[in-house]
Amino acid sequence: MKIEEVRKMCEDLGDAYSIPVYIPIDVNPRMKRAQAHVRYTRGLGGEILPLCIEFNKQVVENATKEEMLELVKHEMAHYFAMVEANDPRHSAYWKQWCRRLGCSTKARGEKDERQLVTFKYMFYCSNCGKVLARRHRETKWSRNVERLTSQCCNAKVRLVVHE
Repeated sequence: MKIEEVRKMCEDLGDAYSIPVYIPIDVNPRMKRAQAHVRYTRGLGGEILPLCIEFNKQVVENATKEEMLELVKHEMAHYFAMVEANDPRHSAYWKQWCRRLGCSTKARGEKDERQLVTFKYMFYCSNCGKVLARRHRETKWSRNVERLTSQCCNAKVRLVVHE
């Protein structure tokens, strides 16, 4: 998916609820853990001022249209709550927006077998295949994986390194 399509989704939701989207909607290539967020600041009077909506580059490139729409609705609920109620949190008002938009109130959405954000180092139990840990950077675990055993099965840990 392209960021232009994501922008169009955001603008269409704004138009549908008569709340103009007047902030930039961009990809942030530095985002590693979050899928997206609405960046904001506080004005001199304490009011919330949305600055931009940023999406993780890997999510934009790898998500299906349905996954992206769910994420866009989640972030637009934040944006609408900021604009209308001066509230950036996962508050009751934000949850009302989620219900109106038909999206999940969970930050990560539904668990999916396919990861939208990829990690360089993935640690698995060699017996049952359970994901034990995910890391973006090399750690002492990845350097000494032959010494590790899983807590679930007491089996050796298998390391998969993605480039």
